[in-house]
Amino acid sequence: MNRIFGNLSMRWKVISIVVLISALVLMVSSIVMMLSDMGTMKRNLKDHVTALARVASINSASALAFRDPDTATEVLNAIGSEPEIMAMQLRTVDGKLFATYKTRDRQYRDLLHEVNKPPAASRWPKPVHDDSKSPGSTTLNCSSVSL
Repeated sequence: MNRIFGNLSMRWKVISIVVLISALVLMVSSIVMMLSDMGTMKRNLKDHVTALARVASINSASALAFRDPDTATEVLNAIGSEPEIMAMQLRTVDGKLFATYKTRDRQYRDLLHEVNKPPAASRWPKPVHDDSKSPGSTTLNCSSVSL
């Protein structure tokens, strides 16, 4: 350290120390901001996908009640148009698969077999409500690769 600052005047020593401390503070604050933004993006993605799962469960309630798998598949395909949605399943009360959607995006197809391994994908199960009773449930698989 003495070799670096040894030949400098007192003025340049003070300037060098101030610049080094400022660079360090700037680097630490940038890292904190980046981590904060990542947390915010993850929360926003979770809120968005939870809302999509809620919409899927509400819109597919009548299809489940009337046992219409074609309409249920149409609802799931419409919600699956969101880019981060990898797969959705609609099940009856007894757990039988009623309708399904799988992404056509090659990027996410490989993730479907690893759906339970965060952070690559997350699952949001939601009960389907039709006024007083629940005719089934939806499970929505979402990719967080873009984060």
